[in-house]
Amino acid sequence: MPHKRSKQSIRQADRSTKGKDLPPKTNQVDLRDMPKGAMRILNAAKVQEDYHRRKKEENAKLIKKKEKNFKGHDDQELKIKTGEHLKDFNRRVENAMASDVNATIKSTRGSKRKRKTDEKDANDRFKDDAEEKRSSNKQTEERNSQSDRDWQIAQQKRRINDVVQAPPNLTKAPRGMVAPSMRRKAELEAERERAIRAYRLVKEQKQQKAQQ
Repeated sequence: MPHKRSKQSIRQADRSTKGKDLPPKTNQVDLRDMPKGAMRILNAAKVQEDYHRRKKEENAKLIKKKEKNFKGHDDQELKIKTGEHLKDFNRRVENAMASDVNATIKSTRGSKRKRKTDEKDANDRFKDDAEEKRSSNKQTEERNSQSDRDWQIAQQKRRINDVVQAPPNLTKAPRGMVAPSMRRKAELEAERERAIRAYRLVKEQKQQKAQQ
């Protein structure tokens, strides 16, 4: 079986003969078997240069064509001919300038459409902000009203150790009860005063006993 390389003595002799400071070898790479993606990456600069060159050539041709058409309009088409009626001349001028007029109209429509779209977007954003602000204010009001209701309910609650200083003062008769007469009111008021005095007397006696 043949070896892939020569003997070591032969290689050393060859190396000593050639020396060490040698230029690198030029190995040409065959791009035909390379994948297209890798080829696009390696040739990206060249592809971009070709693209820009073609675009410049196309733009130059377009500019020359426009200049030629414009000069033709000025020199030949846009001048009234001998024996030509004014109506025919106007029609010929309109036909010659139709492309420019259409291009101007299209650009104007595009700018108007863009402006309307921008205004609509701005209005939508303003409406969304206003709606969000109203929703936030409504939530704040609901929280405040809920806290007020909770505070009122808390004030109405009575604790077990609360001390009553006097009987309740009824300002309105219960439903279905006939309003008492003046004499009955006076009797009730006197009875109420008597009950208050008796209650306070009992409380004082209890306090005195507790202190003793």
